[in-house]
Amino acid sequence: MGKRVLKTDLCDILGIEYPVISAGMGPTLLGENTGAPVELVVAVSEAGGCGVLGASAHSIPQLREDIRKIRSMTDRPFGVDILLPKNVAGMVFEDMPEEMSLNSLLERLPK
Repeated sequence: MGKRVLKTDLCDILGIEYPVISAGMGPTLLGENTGAPVELVVAVSEAGGCGVLGASAHSIPQLREDIRKIRSMTDRPFGVDILLPKNVAGMVFEDMPEEMSLNSLLERLPK
């Protein structure tokens, strides 16, 4: 019997060693200090998986700060989990294209 290897197509797509993706755990309210810290995202990525920052309640400045912090701590792939409901403060996203850059999406959000 050959050696079993824990590697999938997903590993190649994401540039990771193991098909392990951490859940994007983060605070649920702006200003809350709960959820997975940046250090956990970095640890999962450094271990060969894909660490994910839960950013649904991050302010834009906090999101930028955390992404920069992660990038300063690892050069491995990581993800950012941003939850957006279909209707944000009365704005409907039904007409959105399948793929859209984060900047384009942020420009559509109510100010």
